[in-house]
Amino acid sequence: MKTAIFFISIFIFPLISHSQITQKVRKVVPVMSQQIVYLDGSAKAASGGKSRAYYKIDLPKNTIEWYYIVTTSAEKSETKTFLDLVPQLTRLLDPTGVTVLAVADIMAPPGSATCAAYLMDKANADAFSEKADNSGGKISYVTSGTRENFREGTVQIRDAIYGTYYLGFKDPGSPAGIMIEFEVAAIVEEVVVNNKEWANDIREQLYDNFYQNLRGKKFEEEDAKDIANCLVSQMTSEKTPGEYYAMSQNEKDSFIAEKHIACSAKFVEPQSPEYEKASNFANLGWKAYENGNIERCIEFSKEALSLDSSLAFVKTNLGLCYLIKNDQVTATKYYTEALSDIKKLKLRSARKEYLTTAIKYMDDALKKYPDIKGSEEVKALYQEELKKI
Repeated sequence: MKTAIFFISIFIFPLISHSQITQKVRKVVPVMSQQIVYLDGSAKAASGGKSRAYYKIDLPKNTIEWYYIVTTSAEKSETKTFLDLVPQLTRLLDPTGVTVLAVADIMAPPGSATCAAYLMDKANADAFSEKADNSGGKISYVTSGTRENFREGTVQIRDAIYGTYYLGFKDPGSPAGIMIEFEVAAIVEEVVVNNKEWANDIREQLYDNFYQNLRGKKFEEEDAKDIANCLVSQMTSEKTPGEYYAMSQNEKDSFIAEKHIACSAKFVEPQSPEYEKASNFANLGWKAYENGNIERCIEFSKEALSLDSSLAFVKTNLGLCYLIKNDQVTATKYYTEALSDIKKLKLRSARKEYLTTAIKYMDDALKKYPDIKGSEEVKALYQEELKKI
């Protein structure tokens, strides 16, 4: 058996998608700042005064619900009443949407007059402004956004949330007219990308990529799992998705290679200072074996062990040579010593490679030297150990 080298420092460059953690976040968006409208009473309205008015409401994209808040006064006033719809909604809103916002918690200043508020589309808003209903015409309103006999309060709309609507106000017939103050705001829900956390599907993709790469390089399942888990853990703990995606491909490759070396370190077998020299003698011995020179193989193999006694494959070579020489005692000694060393190897794939190769070479030798005795016992011992991997 030639020198067995199991490369740990392989380079794995995963191709991962830009799938990231996303979450839905709700926020308050002002739609119309506080407005003041004066509507004339019935007497003045009859002579051309303004008893109705409407306002265009452009709802922002991703609106899931919206509100308007109203308060009224029987007298005109230069003093503005603070409705504070946006601050109130912001304080009450749960950005995750888990907690439902309660309309009753939004406080409107007390009103002292009565108005009617109607939510409509453009065609009905025009008919409303022209008082088509006073001459038998029919005007359609969005029921959820319409209120009559309204002094103060907050209206929530959840069924008319796309595009543009019109909010109309009417003095229902007060003698002197009314002042109405109102404000409009919407709750929008947006999908926000979290570049600070790794999505679970990407963690799984990374693990699978690393695992399959390692298995493709003949790492045993448990070893591949161990290294793959370590790689995912180190990679995702040291870099956020945003940091990783911002790296160049060369930077990504270097980063992953560095993590792979660190995760594989525990599987690297220690080597003596004389390892390379010992391996050269071992290879010379195996070459002699292939040429049929058993004595020369023994000579070179023993020289290799004198330099580095940890070379299990050299011991199996010697065991094979002594089997061919029909020295079962010495052969068994070397094979059992080799087996003890093989069991200490950190990589399962390395242990498997040593065992299967030793068994194969015994089978090959039996074809060439059919009179060999004692190989079956050794082979059974190695096969039993192989089953444990």
